[in-house]
Amino acid sequence: MTVPKQIFKTLELTTLLVAFDHLEEYGPPAAVRNPYDAPDECVYLKYVPDEHAAALAERLPHADVAFKVPGAAGHSRQVRKVFSKAAILHILKFSFPTEPDFASHMRVLSTVGEEYWKVLDSDGEPIKRPKKS
Repeated sequence: MTVPKQIFKTLELTTLLVAFDHLEEYGPPAAVRNPYDAPDECVYLKYVPDEHAAALAERLPHADVAFKVPGAAGHSRQVRKVFSKAAILHILKFSFPTEPDFASHMRVLSTVGEEYWKVLDSDGEPIKRPKKS
């Protein structure tokens, strides 16, 4: 079975909710690590319908991350929810057990240049990036 580019459009919301329950009972910890400390373990999803994005944000711990969008006149900042890579992979593998690869459906934060993203606090203000030692 080939999963389409917009994987979440083919996923019933009830299946997603069952996948959350499975994650809570059998999966890895859903807590997202600080994106500044562990960008390899943080992902954002591509092509997510609004109801799925709302369910993910409600049920999974996440960080809000602001991305600079070069060349996007008037829309140069986009805020995305960033989740634990292990938790998202667990949900996708549960929902699509025959699909071998989900890399095209998410982006690992470490693949985005540091100059293009900042973690936001609960008020939507950027959190200063810690200095590297």
